[in-house]
Amino acid sequence: MSQNNLFDDLQQDSTTKHSEPVTCLGQTFVSDEERRKHFTVLLREKLKDPEFRKIEGFPHGETEDILNLSDPPYYTACPNPWLASFIAEWEAQKLAQPEGYHYHREPFAADVSEGKNHPIYNAHSYHTNVPHKAIMRYILHYTNPGDIVFDGFKKCWQDRDYATIVTVADKIPNNVLEEDPKLLMWYDQAVTRLGAD
Repeated sequence: MSQNNLFDDLQQDSTTKHSEPVTCLGQTFVSDEERRKHFTVLLREKLKDPEFRKIEGFPHGETEDILNLSDPPYYTACPNPWLASFIAEWEAQKLAQPEGYHYHREPFAADVSEGKNHPIYNAHSYHTNVPHKAIMRYILHYTNPGDIVFDGFKKCWQDRDYATIVTVADKIPNNVLEEDPKLLMWYDQAVTRLGAD
């Protein structure tokens, strides 16, 4: 098979996929292209809102550039206005916890030394300072399958600003901190890193 034939086959498969019905955020569309058109119109309207453009981290760009770089609602080249909808849909599909369920995990106490020579770590140009295998252990320990993990301290973590993480976490009541796996994970790691510095 020549390279041109392979490319033609891939292009044909891609065309076939897009002509099938697609369901996204509770709405069914005739094709993926129709889904994209629908959400692009909604994103265009959202981009007219001056308050939306004031969100921290909003890109400096023209509306058309943001739309051309986006595949709404899955990916937007600006803060994603459908993020809450995705989370709500995901949470609605999860199994309900039994009555009286109370989240609890013992503190994670294990060596998390990991090298930075794993193929996944090396494959991504925007990798973190911490290898994914080290983070993965905490996520597996503190979450249940299907949980959404919020990375609220990502910037502090990337800048190795562990003091800010500890300062913020110290203002959170202990019972909240101890019962929230994500907060506890970041706090534990930041305290450990501060002690090592």
